[in-house]
Amino acid sequence: MLWLTALRPLLCPDRQLATIKKNHRSTPLASLFLLYSKLTLKIPSFSKYPTHIMASSALQRLVRFIPRSSPSKILIGQPADKDIDVGAALRKGQEVAVNVWSGSSVLSPGSSTGATETIDRVLSPLAQSEIGTVRCVGLNYRKHAAELGLEPPPIPVIFMKPATAIVDPWPARGIVPKLSQIDESGDYEAELAVVIGKTAKNVSESEALDYVLGYTAANDVSSRTQQLNQSQWSFSKSFDGSCPIGPTLALKSLIPDPSKLFMRGLKNGEVFQESGTDDLIFSVPKIISWLSQGTTLPPGTVIITGTPAGVGMGRTPKDALRHGDEFAVEILPHIGTLTNVFEDEKNGFLTKLPASIPEKMRALRLVEYHKNYKLLDDVPTPTPKPDEVLIRVAAAGLCHTDLIVYHGFTEAPLPFTGSHEPAGTIVSLGSEVPETWHVGDRVGITNFMDPCDKCKGCKWATQAIGSLDPRFCDNRTMCDLQKGQTVAIIGIGGLGVLGIQFAKARGYRVVAVDNHDVGLKLASEVPSHLRPDLTLRLQDSETIQKISDFTDEIGLKAAIVCTSDNDANDWAARRLQPRGVLVAAGFPEQGLKFESMNLLFKEILVKGTIHCSMEETREMMEFVVEHGIRSHLSLLSMDEAEDIVARSEAHAFVGRPVVQIRK
Repeated sequence: MLWLTALRPLLCPDRQLATIKKNHRSTPLASLFLLYSKLTLKIPSFSKYPTHIMASSALQRLVRFIPRSSPSKILIGQPADKDIDVGAALRKGQEVAVNVWSGSSVLSPGSSTGATETIDRVLSPLAQSEIGTVRCVGLNYRKHAAELGLEPPPIPVIFMKPATAIVDPWPARGIVPKLSQIDESGDYEAELAVVIGKTAKNVSESEALDYVLGYTAANDVSSRTQQLNQSQWSFSKSFDGSCPIGPTLALKSLIPDPSKLFMRGLKNGEVFQESGTDDLIFSVPKIISWLSQGTTLPPGTVIITGTPAGVGMGRTPKDALRHGDEFAVEILPHIGTLTNVFEDEKNGFLTKLPASIPEKMRALRLVEYHKNYKLLDDVPTPTPKPDEVLIRVAAAGLCHTDLIVYHGFTEAPLPFTGSHEPAGTIVSLGSEVPETWHVGDRVGITNFMDPCDKCKGCKWATQAIGSLDPRFCDNRTMCDLQKGQTVAIIGIGGLGVLGIQFAKARGYRVVAVDNHDVGLKLASEVPSHLRPDLTLRLQDSETIQKISDFTDEIGLKAAIVCTSDNDANDWAARRLQPRGVLVAAGFPEQGLKFESMNLLFKEILVKGTIHCSMEETREMMEFVVEHGIRSHLSLLSMDEAEDIVARSEAHAFVGRPVVQIRK
């Protein structure tokens, strides 16, 4: 198991940078598989869905999950065992197999792929971006109203939760808000959740169930003091992480009558709530009809329908939801169990790791320069400082900067754990981490050099860099190209193959150049709408003439060199037209060298590149989703990766090598 500390997320406000610190030294290069890099980046979701959802008759239950075989993917599918309680099985550590469907959302499931995957981590049935606002009904069970000494309301009591309240099932942690910690007023509410499958407005009770996609479990976490201090309940129930839902979405074909379900709420294994849904004051059809009057309920709308008797505030003595409590919502038949272990919001400076995090981890470490990594089992798991988060790494990529460290150019202190390109899940927060970060967040990591927002370098960056357009907006790149101009991507590996696709998506004419069969093959395997206009072998005798012919003898407007071969940089510079741009993305061991006459007389501009801001990265991710850009990866287990650098330098990998971290 590998873990990583990410230090001071979003330190410099204008650039939204994070920090890297290593033994009181700063370096723009960071680590590889281990997971001790020092910056975190949250990746947004981007989804587009139809307004009318029709679930296949072959589907009965859906789960959204991360597969064990590919920790960077999110899949949907149907549990292979039609009777398994997915949440309960996963909480017990059992494997759960899922028959994968082709769609990207439970709202558009697609068709069966025939593939079966094992769940690594189960997610809420819907992403936050798909839900919008959670509609909630309060005081909707007769016995619950009675335990509070209240009369049943004459009309549904409605309040809202924002999508940011949604949190995944276990192992994601539920959150006890700070306001609830002060007076121990946090409370649980086991609830049935309804997911709308097609646009509903002004529907009648008799037709309301026609608009339902399915049902799942929810926990309406509440701050009772805040709830009782005001007439509107939204504030007291809208805290981040206050609405776990999932894990299984049972389609309405399985549950034709939602008034015949049985629900339990269990705190630390003890049954606190127990009721049939026949105790609802307002039925599911009534709730849907009521909420749709004059208001559109789009597909993906989540409605939580109220909680039965047994809540903490109704018990004698009163009971509170506290740090470390485990709460499970069980709904039968078909839906199963939603479980979360709760932790205090911003629990403070961690002097020791939570019990669920091991004190030792596995890591691939560089022990001696120029020698293979060593896979060690007893590396101390880092403890996050107040401005750090701890990340359980799912996968980590090998970058050329790792090779630089490997060969000793940075003189990084040894032993050293590699990769500054990991992705994983936040498992613990320091006390000074901004409230926008949560345990359970899936994050990617990049790295920057110790931004403090105070020194001359940071002040200069704020003034001179902060206002520039993002790299991929306004039809511009670092090469300052316009549509129709020609760029060469030289060196087609994990980075070069992305360069080809970005350039084609921006409307440029693209020449792909490599000197190895594996690179030339990779250039031909990108999505058909993003393939290069010309693919050439660098040392072929006809390559130079073909580039000349392709550019009407003017030469390339730009070249991006994604290799550490120094000769390739000079070769590319000679193919440029006057005032052309060369972007050097490799790291030649002997430094960059160019023929001076060509560089001076043609006024060639040479640029370096290392990273971009978080805002640029967000825009890039939108661009990736919009144009279908795909990475090409060679996946390795940790046990296979000790010689990853040597194999990479021997061109043994197709695309970027990525180490997958197993539980």
